[in-house]
Amino acid sequence: MRNKVTENHIGRRGLLSLLKTLCFVLTSGCLSTNIHAADHAISMIGDLQHPPNFEKYSYAENRVQRDGDLTEAKVGNFDNINPFTIRGAVAHNIRENIFESLLSRNMDEPFALYALLAEKLSVDAERSRISFRLNKAAKFSDGKPVRVEDVIFSWKALREEGRPNHRHYYQQVSQVEKTGPRDVTFTFKGPPFDRELPLIIGLMPI
Repeated sequence: MRNKVTENHIGRRGLLSLLKTLCFVLTSGCLSTNIHAADHAISMIGDLQHPPNFEKYSYAENRVQRDGDLTEAKVGNFDNINPFTIRGAVAHNIRENIFESLLSRNMDEPFALYALLAEKLSVDAERSRISFRLNKAAKFSDGKPVRVEDVIFSWKALREEGRPNHRHYYQQVSQVEKTGPRDVTFTFKGPPFDRELPLIIGLMPI
């Protein structure tokens, strides 16, 4: 019995040691000062899956039908079509299907975003700021181009009147500047700097 208890005790100690090591590795990866970024994408952890000018995400189907109707079943009802307010029940998928962001998620990569409305991005090692260059092809549904002024307006509106999560994150931006005809730069409050904030800004709906 004594030997069995001793073996179990050593097993627990070994398990705790393994868990501590795993936590250290994960934390070190998250807090690494080496940001994984390129002109076309940014990642918090690990290398980027797709190169510049890639045609589609790995899970996208080439044979998808581009015209027609899609009908989905949803549980419940709605009394609001504004996805940026906390009042009422918002219709499903309004945010995802109507509004776009500077960057888009790759659902096959954790913490990886790729250029969408923006065609290029740049971020410093401290993650104290991030710059975007808008894609010339980015347009609203009425055909008008997406401008730097539209990005700045969206940030101001959501910072002051958006949902609590929008207000919390966007108030951590100390300055937004138009740094070129299609360029905009977000500078963050700090130090210390929120290392995920560049990605959060990249997902801001425009």
